Amino acid sequence: ENVAYQDGSGVTSPKAAIVQLVGDESKGYIFEVHKWASLFASFKQLMGNRRIKKVSFGVGGDVGRVVKRFDLDALAVVGGVELANEMAHLNLTKGSLADRVSAVFGEYLDKGIDHRCWEAPVKTKRQIEYAITDAWAHLRLKQEAAKLTAAELAARTASPAGPGRLDPINEEGSDEEEGGDDDDEEEGGEEEEEDGESDDE
Repeated sequence: ENVAYQDGSGVTSPKAAIVQLVGDESKGYIFEVHKWASLFASFKQLMGNRRIKKVSFGVGGDVGRVVKRFDLDALAVVGGVELANEMAHLNLTKGSLADRVSAVFGEYLDKGIDHRCWEAPVKTKRQIEYAITDAWAHLRLKQEAAKLTAAELAARTASPAGPGRLDPINEEGSDEEEGGDDDDEEEGGEEEEEDGESDDE
C-alpha cells in the first residue's frame, strides 16, 4: 500500500508505505517499510527469493513502489506474478479486485479505506484487516483460477446465491499451506496491493 489521494486533493506517493504477504489463512505479514531508516537484509532476501511469489494486479507498478522506497540499486524484487494474466482465461468483463472476488467466490471484498493514512505510526484495526484480506484475496484468486475454466466459472456465477464476505480468518476448506504449485513454491499476495490492485495505490 502507498499513500494515495484518490480525490486528487494531495500528492500520491510513489513509494510503498507497507508491504503485505500471506501464506495461507493462518499466516499474514505486514512490513511497515515507511518506518525503516534502511533496508533490512532479511527483507532483501525475502524480496529476492524467486520461490516466494509476489502476486498482484499491476505487479510491475507494485514492485516499482517497493523498490523506490529504498536505494534503487539496493533491492531487487523477483518472483512477481501478474494476476490478470493468471485469470485471463476466465474471460471476466470487470477487472477490479473486488469484482473478481465476487465473480469467482461470490463473496464481498470491502475496499473502502482512507488511503491517505498508510504512513500513520500506528495502524488501525481496519488497516490491518484491509491489508491482510487484500493480500489473501490475491493469493486465493490465483489458486482458484488455476482450477477453473471459463465454462465452470460461468456455471458457478449463474447461481442465485448472493455474495458473502471474504474472510481469511474464518474461511474453511482453503488450499494447502503456501499455495498449490507443483514445484512446492511458496506464494504470497503482496499488495501494495503487493495488492495489489492499482486502485489504491
